[in-house]
Amino acid sequence: MRRPRGHTLQTIGAASFAALFAFAPAMAEEVTLREPGGGFEITGEFLGFDGQNIRINAPMGEMTLAYEGLACEGACPEAGSFVPELRLSGPARLAGLILPALVEAYARTLGAPLAREEGQDRVIYRLGGDTPLAVSLRATSTEDAFADLLAHEADMALADRPLTPMELSLARDAGLGPLETGGQVQILALDALVPVVSPGRAMDRMRLRDLVRIYSGELNDWADLGQPQGPITPYLAAEGDGQAQYFVSAFLSATGRDLSPGVQRLPAEEVAAAVAGEGSAVGLVPFGAADPALALQVSGPCGLSQPAEAAGIRTEDYPLTLPLHLNMPRRIQHPSVAAFLDWLAEPEAQLVLRRAGVIGQEPAEIPVAEQGRRFLAAIGNAGAEVTLSDLRDMADVLGPRTRLSPTFRFEEGDAALDGPSRASLEVLARRIADGRYAGRELLFVGFSDRLGPASRNLLLARTRAAAVEAALLEALGGEVPAGVTLAHIGLGEVLPVACDDTVWGRERNRRVELWLR
Repeated sequence: MRRPRGHTLQTIGAASFAALFAFAPAMAEEVTLREPGGGFEITGEFLGFDGQNIRINAPMGEMTLAYEGLACEGACPEAGSFVPELRLSGPARLAGLILPALVEAYARTLGAPLAREEGQDRVIYRLGGDTPLAVSLRATSTEDAFADLLAHEADMALADRPLTPMELSLARDAGLGPLETGGQVQILALDALVPVVSPGRAMDRMRLRDLVRIYSGELNDWADLGQPQGPITPYLAAEGDGQAQYFVSAFLSATGRDLSPGVQRLPAEEVAAAVAGEGSAVGLVPFGAADPALALQVSGPCGLSQPAEAAGIRTEDYPLTLPLHLNMPRRIQHPSVAAFLDWLAEPEAQLVLRRAGVIGQEPAEIPVAEQGRRFLAAIGNAGAEVTLSDLRDMADVLGPRTRLSPTFRFEEGDAALDGPSRASLEVLARRIADGRYAGRELLFVGFSDRLGPASRNLLLARTRAAAVEAALLEALGGEVPAGVTLAHIGLGEVLPVACDDTVWGRERNRRVELWLR
């Protein structure tokens, strides 16, 4: 939506401003802003207006200023008739399927009328009522969404994969801030990649290492997997698909491998059907999109395996879990935009996400009775230093409690929580403040890998659990609501969720779980 604008000198009200610095491309329209009474004057290229705040590219970089109270000359927006707009670009599954459903549900929650318009390259939803808002959605790719963000053609970028180090560096250089940190990345939901084969193939799991070798071209005959001899035909979503890019980057490139030229590339929504119809095929598809192919569990060299189920994805114990991100620059948000973003963590939004085939961030309780497979795996994969007494201690701690789905992990080589963990912590803090866990004890339980002495791993696990408890306390404003108890404990290496034979497996095992009583 083009903003309405005038070219007359306008005086609007009392002034305050916050400055944020960024690179911005050259634009044709210039604006001069001054504070009545000679407080300050600044000229720059107009970048955007949200009904309350104006953004300009000034000589010192991008600035966001409260518009009320400033005199404006040049390409001035007309504040009186303005409707705030949120421009989002992102992959088709997000911008073309999930976000439209969320916007429609948000309008229903508000009881607001909703109109839908087809633009040249985007769809625009207009909410009426007391808090009008326009949401513009451009379905593209994660790469192009990020480019739109840099070019000021999107206010926020949707992503179905983590941003690359180069993208994050470009964002910082452009003054958009550290998009990987809390407050600038919101986890909309969790998705996953699921290996699939033809329903006629007699197998129920595949080792992650073998999956990597298939897609790099090192393993190309089913006989190497204990199956009848025959060529393996791997399928993957087309180039530009963010989830496929993540798999290549995190599991092939990270181990010095390239994607085999023999991999067949199709639109993501066509992969499952192609694999189901070809007995020699294997594919990777999003969670909930395996039909009509056969979904496989993912296993490790030690025998631990994880099916692609909601519980394992919600806790991120499933190895190919992928967060769906909303990346936002360091910028003041209009209250109508902020209200919509806050609503995305509410139960109504979580229901929409489940219906769309992804897993929301709402904490879910997982009874001990549903975790028998985990505990059996713990016994079967206990390290040499794990004693029967250690396993009994674990049972004593966890037995009377119920697991909550958030699992907290840390940035690689860092004590800071990773993006999904920060998002989970913010949702948890909101639920605690709302009274969801009044009268309950929340216990943070630290676990480790088996690298190094068990005594050291126990200490590291306890330290990580204490760090997450401290982060939650900070998110609560330094005070725990009456009736809620926080505690932490370390259990070390007694409950692995992945094999320690790989770097990825060790990263999965270094975690903090949340248990409720």
